[in-house]
Amino acid sequence: MLMSSHGIHISERHLRRLKRRLNLRRVNTPIETVSHAINHLYQSGYNNLGNKAMWRLLNNYGIQVQQEVVRKVQKALDPMSLIHKNLDELVQLWNMHRIRSQRHSDTLNGIPNMLYNHPEVFGAHDYSSRLTYSTAEIDTVSDVYTEEYPTFGCRDTFLEVIELLTGTAMNDFLISSNIDDALMLYRHLTLALDKSDQ
Repeated sequence: MLMSSHGIHISERHLRRLKRRLNLRRVNTPIETVSHAINHLYQSGYNNLGNKAMWRLLNNYGIQVQQEVVRKVQKALDPMSLIHKNLDELVQLWNMHRIRSQRHSDTLNGIPNMLYNHPEVFGAHDYSSRLTYSTAEIDTVSDVYTEEYPTFGCRDTFLEVIELLTGTAMNDFLISSNIDDALMLYRHLTLALDKSDQ
């Protein structure tokens, strides 16, 4: 165009240098328009796009903006998606972890999950075995060997002592609704227990 209009011959490389030296760049779209467009795209189902894909999509819609601005606007509008993406990358990195062989120890090397779930692959023997008990038998053992949480947080023998001291039945006990009532009840019971010891 410069050649046909003004008779000036200039290479593309020299033109880029001139643009850089004079700080001539594309006119960027205002940030409010960019954030509105990204928000609209999120609502349209484009919320899983990364920075570059969102930047390309915005350019296709005629919104001129730098990638860094797109990244900042995406982070401001939906920080959780970026956090989830970072966590997914961390999980991916963690799952690539391998246990290396060591010179002075007789241990297997490989991916930890594979070592645990498929020891035969690494030449080891799988010593795990299925439980031969039914769920009913396991529930019975659980009932026999576990204690229920005491009523009102106290053992039954202590509740009987409180019934004798206060003269009220266990079902009629008042449950404290705030800290002051609980503290007053505690002081009353400790005084009553101290008097009964004498």
